[in-house]
Amino acid sequence: MELLDRAEAQRQQADTPVRGDFLAAHGSQPVPDLEIGTTGTEWRKATLSAWSQGAITAARTVELLYAAVAEDELPSRNLEECLP
Repeated sequence: MELLDRAEAQRQQADTPVRGDFLAAHGSQPVPDLEIGTTGTEWRKATLSAWSQGAITAARTVELLYAAVAEDELPSRNLEECLP
């Protein structure tokens, strides 16, 4: 199954930017969005919100945050609002 002829395939490969292209155009090279084992800010906020509302345990919070904080470093939570 050939979707592209040889000349088009070579042209497409030639258009793939290399590190020098990024340096010339932007002055820097791209960095990964997230390193392995890290979480984004919205994920951290949602996880800590779930913790503060009593929806998840301390151990689960630490797990979801990839041990960015220890259980004793979690913010205090007001569970009185959650009670009926």
